[in-house]
Amino acid sequence: MSKSKRPLDWAWPVVVLLAASLVVWGAVARLWGVSLAALLLLVWLCWRWGVWAGERRTETWFENLELLMVRLDREGRIVFCNRYLLELTGWSWPQVAGRNWFELFVPEEEGLRALFEQQMAQETIMPQHRNAIRTRSGELRQVVWRNALARDAHGRVVGATSIGQDITAIERAEEGRLRSERILHQIVETVQDVVLLTDAEMRIQYTTPSMYPVGGWRPEELEGRSVFTLLDPEQQRIFQRMIREATPQNHTNRARFSYQRPDGQRRILEASINFLFSAKGAFQGAVVGIRDVTEHYQAEQAVRESEQRLRELANSMRDVVMMLDPKGLIEYVTPSVRAVLGYDPQELVGRSAFDFFEPEDHSWVLEAVRAAREGRRPLRLEYQHRHKDGSRVWLETQLDFVYDLEGNPIRMVLGARQIQDRREAEEQLRKSEQMLRQVTDAMQDIVLLTDENAIVRYITPSVQKVTGIHPQALVGRSAYELLDAEQSRRFKELSAAATPENPTAQSSFVFVCPDGRELYMEASIKFLFDEKGLDRGAVTGIRDLTERYRAEQAVRQSEQMLRQITDAMQDVVALTDPRGYFRYLTPSVERLLGYRPEQMLGQLAFDYLAPEDREKAMRLAEQSLAGAGSYQLEGRYRHAKGHYVWIDTLVTYIYDGEGRLVGSVVSGRDVTERRQAEEALREREYRLRQITNSIRDVVVLLDPLARVQYVTPSVEQILGYRPEELVGKPISMLAGKAQWAEIRRRGLQAIREKRVYSTECGCKHKDGHVVWIESLVNFVWDDAEALQGIVVGMRDISERKQQQAYVEYMAYHDELTKLPNRRALRRAAEELLSRASQREIPVSLLYLDLDNFKTVNDTLGHDVGDELLVEVSQVLSKQLRAEDMLARLGGDEFACILFNTDTEQARQVASRMSRAIRSALGAGNPAHKLPSLGVSVGIASFPKDGRTFVELLKVADIAMYQAKGSGSRVVVYDPAKSPYTEERLQFEAAMRKAVQEQQLQLLYQPIWHLRERRIEEAEALLCWPYQGTILRASEFVPLAEEVHLVEQMDWLALQKGLMQLKLWHERGYLYRLSINLSTQSLVQPEVMRELLALLKDAALDPQWLTLEVTESVLLREPEQARAALEGFKALGVQIAIDDFGSG
Repeated sequence: MSKSKRPLDWAWPVVVLLAASLVVWGAVARLWGVSLAALLLLVWLCWRWGVWAGERRTETWFENLELLMVRLDREGRIVFCNRYLLELTGWSWPQVAGRNWFELFVPEEEGLRALFEQQMAQETIMPQHRNAIRTRSGELRQVVWRNALARDAHGRVVGATSIGQDITAIERAEEGRLRSERILHQIVETVQDVVLLTDAEMRIQYTTPSMYPVGGWRPEELEGRSVFTLLDPEQQRIFQRMIREATPQNHTNRARFSYQRPDGQRRILEASINFLFSAKGAFQGAVVGIRDVTEHYQAEQAVRESEQRLRELANSMRDVVMMLDPKGLIEYVTPSVRAVLGYDPQELVGRSAFDFFEPEDHSWVLEAVRAAREGRRPLRLEYQHRHKDGSRVWLETQLDFVYDLEGNPIRMVLGARQIQDRREAEEQLRKSEQMLRQVTDAMQDIVLLTDENAIVRYITPSVQKVTGIHPQALVGRSAYELLDAEQSRRFKELSAAATPENPTAQSSFVFVCPDGRELYMEASIKFLFDEKGLDRGAVTGIRDLTERYRAEQAVRQSEQMLRQITDAMQDVVALTDPRGYFRYLTPSVERLLGYRPEQMLGQLAFDYLAPEDREKAMRLAEQSLAGAGSYQLEGRYRHAKGHYVWIDTLVTYIYDGEGRLVGSVVSGRDVTERRQAEEALREREYRLRQITNSIRDVVVLLDPLARVQYVTPSVEQILGYRPEELVGKPISMLAGKAQWAEIRRRGLQAIREKRVYSTECGCKHKDGHVVWIESLVNFVWDDAEALQGIVVGMRDISERKQQQAYVEYMAYHDELTKLPNRRALRRAAEELLSRASQREIPVSLLYLDLDNFKTVNDTLGHDVGDELLVEVSQVLSKQLRAEDMLARLGGDEFACILFNTDTEQARQVASRMSRAIRSALGAGNPAHKLPSLGVSVGIASFPKDGRTFVELLKVADIAMYQAKGSGSRVVVYDPAKSPYTEERLQFEAAMRKAVQEQQLQLLYQPIWHLRERRIEEAEALLCWPYQGTILRASEFVPLAEEVHLVEQMDWLALQKGLMQLKLWHERGYLYRLSINLSTQSLVQPEVMRELLALLKDAALDPQWLTLEVTESVLLREPEQARAALEGFKALGVQIAIDDFGSG
């Protein structure tokens, strides 16, 4: 019965007093019937008072224990529930009385209603079960119930009584512990270097998983072993000396040593050691960070040996060897330079080695040098260098870098050899070999090439990193010899099932390495067939999935352990008398403390506490009796087997109606595992701090709202902030608003796709300057796929960004004059023309060419010519306004764009430029001993002479040549004098309109299969309906290529062809389609991106499409063409060479 249904305390005495008065009055008045009825009423009221008082004491007892109690009839309707259940679920007694328990509280998916009805029919009840109950707000609470049948006075089953314990908080605490373990595991996996943690005896307590790829040992194999067992005697003495010399004030050290792996391989390792001391100065162990520097060490050794051999052989070498400083200045050159380039060695010392390259080649040469330096590889070039006598000499040069111990280049070694006779023959071969070497060296996975008999013909070097087996040890062996019988049988079945139409397969297998390691591998196989469908071998890509497999195993084991713990979890409830002696204990006490309940009855509860906790419990009991009436203690209780168990105890004292103490209710919960988990968590946090203090990059932990929860101390070195200054702050404070909006957008997209992503952004240093950061962002999810946190790895890339900015500047500026180049001029001109077109503002383009400049180069040399070009650029710049742009197009050609300038104004500017050149550099100027110099200028105006930059530049070039041929200094473009006829211009205009209005059409030429007697493919032929006739592609494509319309034609042809191919397939005609692609589209990255996007957006399988290209593009632009073709092939598009042999 709920508290709301209890009779009021004052009602009972009033009714009893009235009944007694009626008894007395009836006896005095001799109304014996009334007196007898009043007497019976008085007896019934006294009996009912006793029943109600007992129910009230029972209910108070369960409420003090925070237990749920409910009584149901045989149909599952609620007969009684205690107040604690109502408070927990948010209902009141009138709202639940008489309602069906399973409809109101139990989710339908639990399936308990049918089970209850079955048990009531059988008059049985399960003694214990666990299920979720639904509160009024919709929240689900997990409850463990103990059940008993309810019987009437005749022993008939009238329902069931259940007492429950809410365990929701326990489950949530366990979920928090598992989240902490997952975060720690992710941080450890991001560390590439090895971190060891030892105790005071230098026994290994912990090591990161990276120990296996670096040292060849699994972490579990090293735990408990002494560090000294991994070192040779000399290294042991050095390490022991470091320990003796270490103090709390000087507790760090570094060392480099040679280490032999278990597989016999010797590596050079660099160790950063942090010795640990207690607050009293006692040595407690060490944290050792280890990095594999074998390649660095070998490079240093090779450079030193190379320098020694160079000095010994320099004087006898026929090739040229130069020693350069980091800026490229020559420090030393061998005497053989006199025979090769005609210079005396002393003439070259102090000069830049890049002076031997043409000025227009400086940018790409410098970029190649930078790339080689960053890639830590030698740079090889073949180039026609200038001889002292002005001739050209083909040289093969190799530039190597010498690095200091920190990895910084301190010197360059340049070797040169004449290769005039073999240069052309070796050019293509060297490029192919270099490309193959870079691809195979960069691959992380294993690629295996086998012939039709499964004999290994080639395998990438990465096989040694993964399995420890050298590639040459596998070449010539059967691939099946490397597998066990079952795996060999499975791969043979895949090979037998492969066909030319279905040549791919995938399979997983376990590979046993020579050192006994088991690797879990995934193989992607493409079987090769010739034109007749015969087996010609296979190409197999193999990926090592060992770490992922072990991580999945660990997760499954952790989940199983959690289920077992939660299934076995039960609390203990006990009753004591006023002196603290047990009167009742639940059976779960035997599981918790090992005693049967009857063994503990009559025993003092305090006797089971540990001595140091007993005094605390007695003190709390005295304070509670004098005040609150309850207390809570987390103490150690003695188990029957002698050990102690941590129990969280809540003691609530029970008083009778007069306030006298009648006993207490004790509820106990086993928290031993929680205490152990807390201790383990503190230990993991300590290890985490030691690990993060050894990391050079920054690792940041964020909550789901992107607030900083933790950051490694290395953030102070990179961004100037101490970790405590960032904790609790939003990570967005480090980035500008514009950058943060893009970072947030990409982050939300990565969260939706549940993937890791990387980004680059400029972060604000504490002192205000910007630091460029490269970040790797990983997300932490719980079992319900909810975001729990974010792990961000950050690395400083400011130096790399500065170098990229320099390269970008050089891409748009002339190396010699520092003027904008053709690319920059075109970009600026197109922007100005767009504005001019909208506002009808005149724009003029001037094309300038120096007269007699070749004479300067031939007579005075290129150095004087370069100085002259710089002075010309300065003279021309002074004649222009700030809003005008002057650019060097190349050689002695310049151009400038004049905004808001008509033809006559442009003529005046050009004349002023011509006079300034003659005045500054002409023969009349005695300051220059130069031939007579002048400038020829051609002028084109917008919109009269053209509406695009290309058109204006073309007609200005024509006008300039007219000026040079006629002897005039300045010529304005006149269409009547242009070699381009009106018909050609009209044809070009009509072609532009046809492209814009998509008038071009595709005709489809069927390809008939003679044997199958059916159409299996069609070739799309571009045509143009023009003035009543159909023009073939050969009649208008050459002009389209000249005026750069062919890229738009390619896009239009591909769009129409994909629509037609899709329509055929929807109607059941499974034809292939071949479309021609122009050379210009293939070598322009921005055009290729548009074509690839068009293919990706088409709802069509790309394998039905064939793109035909001419072989000329493969010869002129091999690198760009290869990148473009690989992009198409990655989508599944077939590539064909059109008109092979014709160019």
